[in-house]
Amino acid sequence: MLLNFDYDNLFINKTIPSINDVVNSSTTFLNITFNRPVVLSAATSSITIYKASDNKIRQSISPTMYDYFDISPDGLNISIKVIKSTFNEDGEKYFVTIDNNFFKGADWDEPLKGIHDGIWILEADVPNDRKSNSDKAIMGLVRLTQAASKNFFAPENNQSIYIESLLNDIAKKVPINRSRLSSINKPQKLFQDQIVIPIRIDAATHENERNASELASDLAYMIMFKNITPISSGVTNDLDQTYDFKLLVITIDKGIKDPDIGEQFKEWIKKYRNLVVIFIILIITDFEFLVILKDIPKYKYFKISEIFDQPEQINRLEYIFQVAIICGAFFDIAFRNIPQIIIQVSKYLTLCNICNYFYSQQCSVKKSRR
Repeated sequence: MLLNFDYDNLFINKTIPSINDVVNSSTTFLNITFNRPVVLSAATSSITIYKASDNKIRQSISPTMYDYFDISPDGLNISIKVIKSTFNEDGEKYFVTIDNNFFKGADWDEPLKGIHDGIWILEADVPNDRKSNSDKAIMGLVRLTQAASKNFFAPENNQSIYIESLLNDIAKKVPINRSRLSSINKPQKLFQDQIVIPIRIDAATHENERNASELASDLAYMIMFKNITPISSGVTNDLDQTYDFKLLVITIDKGIKDPDIGEQFKEWIKKYRNLVVIFIILIITDFEFLVILKDIPKYKYFKISEIFDQPEQINRLEYIFQVAIICGAFFDIAFRNIPQIIIQVSKYLTLCNICNYFYSQQCSVKKSRR
């Protein structure tokens, strides 16, 4: 048997990716091949991925987290899950460590040596097609846990200071340039009195920065899997991992500079013809609805899918009707504008009856002359 001394561990044959290999956010597994069968050992040990420049933890997994491991039947291969936010900084170096006694021999029940820092080094690649000028800002929501929500409105707590601390903590852990993070709206209470806080991620201003949708994806993954990420410590531990980061809206700079015309506009009209009819009726009461109807097809928005692989384009209407406040808008329309619609329709019917009357009178006169 040929031994590999690269890992300073005679029991490790190879790893994928290997030492000094290139990784990126699509690297979702680490694989280790052993020379002898192994099993998981001490619950207090861990496999940890660090950022080399500041030794900050990206993710850390203990032997009790069985959902993150897959051991082959012969005990010679182990696959470790890596979430997509782990290798998220272009050109950054990372290293993987394995604590002693994380594994033990399957045949002889003795703890095995791990891999210490500075050996299993990996480097994130740098994409060539990133363009900061095509980026758009994102507004999303995070939700506090029930316990954190109760403390949030306690009289002795300063809500503004808390939100600033939360943004500071998020900026350090994702990481995000702090100047790109803000919270412009007041927090809201939702079901079970849990607090929802809106967070805005501004567009990238430099080509080497990750765009807003990528950062939103990173934040969502880190909250979703916060038990293995640094989100589980500090102020960010107050975030509800079952809610992660929900997209609210993405701002668009182009506005009406890029209207949908021709076949695209025709397709939009066909798809939303029922809604178009409603707006046409509402135009009777307020010409502002004509402006809304005119501009709606001209805006494209994004949403982030549940697995946050890549943002997918959707029409503004497909998203806006997911927001509960739109119900209130139509409720207001129904009770405030419907009477005006009835009046206008009544006037229209009256005018039609008058026209019909004069038309019938005119026909009668013509007949009498004959």
